[in-house]
Amino acid sequence: MTIRTLIIFCFFPTIFFGQKCDCPKLSEETFQKIQSAYAGFDEKANTKIKKKAVKILRNSAKIILEYDCAKSIFEYISLFNERHMLFSYADSIINKGNSLIDVNKSDNLFGEWTNRDKTYTIKFKYNKQGSYFGTVTKSSNSSFQIGQTIIEVFLKNKKKFVAFSEEGKTYFTTLKEENNSLTLDLIEKYNRVNSFSTFNDISTKTDLEIQNDSIAILRLPRFSQKSSKKIKLLSDSIYLNNNLKYLILDVRGNPGGDPDVFYALRKLYYSKPISFPDISFKISKEIRQLDSLNENPLFEEYKHFRNKEFYNVKVDTFFLKERPKQFKKIFVLTDRFTGSTAEVFIKELSQSNNVIHLGETTNGVVDYFRVTPFKLKNEKFNIQIPLGKINWDSKIDFTGIKPSIDLTNIDTNWTEYVIKMLIPKYVSH
Repeated sequence: MTIRTLIIFCFFPTIFFGQKCDCPKLSEETFQKIQSAYAGFDEKANTKIKKKAVKILRNSAKIILEYDCAKSIFEYISLFNERHMLFSYADSIINKGNSLIDVNKSDNLFGEWTNRDKTYTIKFKYNKQGSYFGTVTKSSNSSFQIGQTIIEVFLKNKKKFVAFSEEGKTYFTTLKEENNSLTLDLIEKYNRVNSFSTFNDISTKTDLEIQNDSIAILRLPRFSQKSSKKIKLLSDSIYLNNNLKYLILDVRGNPGGDPDVFYALRKLYYSKPISFPDISFKISKEIRQLDSLNENPLFEEYKHFRNKEFYNVKVDTFFLKERPKQFKKIFVLTDRFTGSTAEVFIKELSQSNNVIHLGETTNGVVDYFRVTPFKLKNEKFNIQIPLGKINWDSKIDFTGIKPSIDLTNIDTNWTEYVIKMLIPKYVSH
């Protein structure tokens, strides 16, 4: 490096490393927004969390770059153990020009890893500061280019966190490591290439498959408004097919969305009136502001409430007017990625007399509703916060759904397992 280059490097580090930011101001704004809007703040904000906020604010004065500030803020957010509180930064991962070192075979991150739909693979290297960087090695996915760094695994107080970049945006989450899989909570799951474990394929598209003329397999990876028309179309198709005797609803990897999207499916599983859970939430200025934007506010009555008071919605019951479809059995597949509205869907299904739930235990994110994204004053930063909570009688984070049949240790394809191992039992009856 020449003297001239060194001078430029010292005076203009953002040319090489990213944008500068006012980290103390950004951190304080984020913490205040969480305290003001998050429905679970008062229940979760223990002494440890309050002390961490003070420490991060104090250390934030030393942080220059936006990306480093985002990592620091996420250290605080992670203490709430709130899967719904997604934090993102509208830029890519930065390695600060450090040379990377190959990962050795004894490291759990060694080797190549493929994503759930097998459209790209990644390989990790690390730097002297202890961060691992995952780079794309193969790809048939237009969102991920070969040579692109899309993951940083970094340490904060002996805990591993993850920054995950896609299309110029970086999301922060937690990492769960197993022998042959890496789970980036609510974002992605990677399986080790050439592992001895059979990879359980999970569809990323809403689709319908008919097997043996009598089994319908409906894959529901999301409940977004974008998928609503297709879900209704496929539901109608199943409803009108008189040959179908069994239905498999695959809700693995479904992070939720809008509940009215799955209402079109009710005629397939309805066996008795469906009860909705109680909803209660603290009144906050954020909820008031959101409802003021709606032409027909959902809860007109709560506008006279003071901040922090509760508003309660009583149990409601749904009656199906049309004749429900008669299946011999309905099988529902879930995994640890099934959450939010998708978990509400599972609770609704559990009220049917005809449903068997299989898969992994979910992590209990059904507590919350009205999850809302907020842009900070620096609009490159965005935090998603749940403004309300379902059922305050139960402790936050302890209302996960446990399947009636646990498939965690089943390595074969779960759909095939249902078709080959479970359905024959009901055919014989």
